[in-house]
Amino acid sequence: MSYAIGILTTRPGQGATTFAISLAWDLSATHSVLLVDFDMAGGTLADALELDTGGRSIAGLLTLSNVDGVALAAQAVAYPGRPRLSVIPGLRGFSGPAPGRVVTRVERAFRAADTDFVVVDFGAPLAHPDLESPRAAGESLAAAVQRTMVVLRDDPTLLPGSVQLLKQARVPQADFVVLRKRGSRVAGMTADVLAANVPGAPTWMFDWDERRGDAATYEGRILEQPGLARTLRVALPAGSGTR
Repeated sequence: MSYAIGILTTRPGQGATTFAISLAWDLSATHSVLLVDFDMAGGTLADALELDTGGRSIAGLLTLSNVDGVALAAQAVAYPGRPRLSVIPGLRGFSGPAPGRVVTRVERAFRAADTDFVVVDFGAPLAHPDLESPRAAGESLAAAVQRTMVVLRDDPTLLPGSVQLLKQARVPQADFVVLRKRGSRVAGMTADVLAANVPGAPTWMFDWDERRGDAATYEGRILEQPGLARTLRVALPAGSGTR
C-alpha cells in the first residue's frame, strides 16, 4: 500500500507545483515515488521538468470508471537519472472537471500503487471554475490521500482571500506550508492569522527564494531542498517497506 500526500494551494502561482516536485525529489532519494499532476485547470508539472511525456497523462485515467494500480502505472513516465521517481503528466491544452468530482475514481489506485509514496499536485482545486462547494471539494480531496498540505505564500495581498477560502473549505487534517520570502516580516503574521481563523492545523514555515525557484522552473531543474521530507515528518507507516 502506498502513502499518498496531496499538495494544493488556494490560487495558482503560490508555489504548490514547485513544492510538490521538491518533496517528491527528496523522498525519491531513498524511496520509490510516483508524482501525479492532478491539476484540472491544466497541469504544468511536465513542462517544469522538461519531461518527454510520450503521450501519457492523467487524461488517460479520467474516462475510466474504476482506476487500478495497473492503469495508474500505464500513464507514468520514468524521470531520467532518478530511478525511484516516476511522473504522471497533467492535462495539456484543455481543462478538466473540478478535482473533487473525479478524485474518487483514482483514490483507490493511489493507495494501491506499486510505490512507497504518491505525491499528488492538486493545483488550486478550491478556485476551480467548475467548483460547486469548497467544503465538499476539501473533504473529497483529503479523503483521497493520507496527508494534505496547503501551500501558501506569505504575501499579505493573497492572505485575506486564502483565509476566506480555507474557512469555507475546512480541509480535514490539513497542514499549512507557508513559503516565507527571505527577509520578510509578515511570515509571523501569516501564521497568526491562520491560527486565529483556521485553528488546529500544523503550520510549517520555509524560507523561500522566489528568484531561485523561478530560475529552476525556467531552466527545467529541480529545486532541491535536502531534508524537506524529514522536516515535514513525512515517513512511511510502521511495517511498510522500501520498493
